[in-house]
Amino acid sequence: ISNDCTIGNNLALKSDLAVLSFGVDSDIKVIHAADTSLTLSGSGGTTGLIISNDATDGDPFLSFALSGTQTFTMGIDDGDSDTFKIGTSAIGTNTRFAIDSSGNIGIGTGTPSSMLELESSSGDQVFEMDNNVLNSANFQIQNGAGNNRVDLVMNAASANTTLTMKGQK
Repeated sequence: ISNDCTIGNNLALKSDLAVLSFGVDSDIKVIHAADTSLTLSGSGGTTGLIISNDATDGDPFLSFALSGTQTFTMGIDDGDSDTFKIGTSAIGTNTRFAIDSSGNIGIGTGTPSSMLELESSSGDQVFEMDNNVLNSANFQIQNGAGNNRVDLVMNAASANTTLTMKGQK
């Protein structure tokens, strides 16, 4: 075929090593590895895959599914000022991680209002910096929703040092 080709329904490449080549010199390829993956390869200086939604209010996304169920989805939420989101269902719902157009990062929120915002609907929240070295100190900021206080905790092996702030003290 030397010009455009239109296929009405399905196109099946029946080889376990099927390759679709694009370009005059086949510089972009989609390669099928039997029962495992599709690989996009390119022989130029860069190789990329662009997911573009041409609708004025569309959400381009990439979804990862197990047994047909979307487990994680990442993409752009056009309805939320083009925020990049990763969540456990459709874009804009169950957001676990977000980066807005100004660079604000949200964990547990789809609309971060500061450079780094961590949110939890479960009440108590712990932010921990752990260097994974045996018998070394780890640092935690603990926010207890039920007791209206913030604890700064330095824990080392068997002892904790805690500074508690409550009631402006």
